[in-house]
Amino acid sequence: MFARICQTGAKCGQNGLFLVQARANDKREAKSFQVRVVEFREGGELFLAHAVQSGAGLFARRFSGERASHGGSTRQIGMSADQSEMLPPARERDCVAKRAMKVIQVRERSSCPGHFSNPGRVFEGRSDHANKFLAGEGIDLLQRKSGFVHRCCRFITPGMAAGKLIHQHYGKARVRLLKVFRHTDRHDIKEVDVSVQLEGDFAAAYIDADNRLVVPTDTMKNSVQVLAHEHLSAQLERFGVTVAQHFLKKYSQVNRASVTVAEPEWRRLNVDGRPHEHSFVSSNNGRRFTHVVASPKSVRVESGIEDLAVLKSTGSGFADFARDEFTTLAETGDRILATRLRAMWVFEQAPADYTQANESILAAMLKVFAVNYSPSVQATLYQMAEAALAVVPEISQVTLSMPNLHCLLANLKPFGRDNRNELFVPTEEPHGIIEATVARKNP
Repeated sequence: MFARICQTGAKCGQNGLFLVQARANDKREAKSFQVRVVEFREGGELFLAHAVQSGAGLFARRFSGERASHGGSTRQIGMSADQSEMLPPARERDCVAKRAMKVIQVRERSSCPGHFSNPGRVFEGRSDHANKFLAGEGIDLLQRKSGFVHRCCRFITPGMAAGKLIHQHYGKARVRLLKVFRHTDRHDIKEVDVSVQLEGDFAAAYIDADNRLVVPTDTMKNSVQVLAHEHLSAQLERFGVTVAQHFLKKYSQVNRASVTVAEPEWRRLNVDGRPHEHSFVSSNNGRRFTHVVASPKSVRVESGIEDLAVLKSTGSGFADFARDEFTTLAETGDRILATRLRAMWVFEQAPADYTQANESILAAMLKVFAVNYSPSVQATLYQMAEAALAVVPEISQVTLSMPNLHCLLANLKPFGRDNRNELFVPTEEPHGIIEATVARKNP
């Protein structure tokens, strides 16, 4: 439960009584009831309050140091006259709860002027179960300064205290950039889509709403732009490593940085049979990517290609498969094999040229797809992975995903036509999905 607390006129170290107003707003009267006292002591210690009511707000008169425009009458801070009658002056020490209280946390924050200036807003969107009592386990005091001080109180109930943050990361996604490489006789271009994810000492932002260690995602975007201007080249992998290491070196609270860089393919446009020097056409088939995970002790580089549509009109079959009472599929030794390939490989060592290594891997896999007879997608996938491992010794494993995009023979018999494996209906769903990871054998 969140509320605004304005300290009573009592000085620090004196006791003050706070009341909880339940199920009320600026326009309605409401009954009040007393809760245990929150006692402020020298040094700003904050102690536990018990028997707080869910969905209610805490109010008291303005405290010393608050500007007149925000103080004075209770109406000036959005409280009705009948609400102002609820607010008592400081009481004697016998009002303080006698049972042991628990120190939670006190810290200072900056806030926009006028923020929380209307206490009646506490009741907006309140729960319909505002009468339900919850035993508070702690109060988190946030001191806000913007010409005057706000003390924002967060009650920690038993249900809230049951939560435990076990993992967190955050970052910036879809940072799209297009870089033009201007040569004397031609232009080259490279378009990239960059995503950054950081892990580290950010738990306070989730648990305590403490942003002091949070790197803004807008800063991540700006950093990627500057680094792309200075370092983006033909090899995505080296740029990804540069970005990841930038955040590790720049911010001590970061212990792991993950960077994904994807590249849509542009091909030079042919004009009168010759490649044009500064015009390009999108291939719209396949997108290369790299994924870098860096920590202070290691860097892992994965590269690959996704959404690459490939098809062979023959040289594929499927037979001798398991059958039961629900099987209707007929065996075949001649069918269309179509897929939308996603392949990723892990570099155990950095090759001399990442771009050349990636091209060699893709060429080796596509050669297997085209030339080898395919008794199943599973067999073809495994053979393609073996070919990739054989051609580039710096990679340690390959992961392939090959959905089986069925091309169904069109039925022309109702029209008196004989369809001899010539006309098919391509389908996207439902489709088979075949995936596997193949690692290099130990020497």
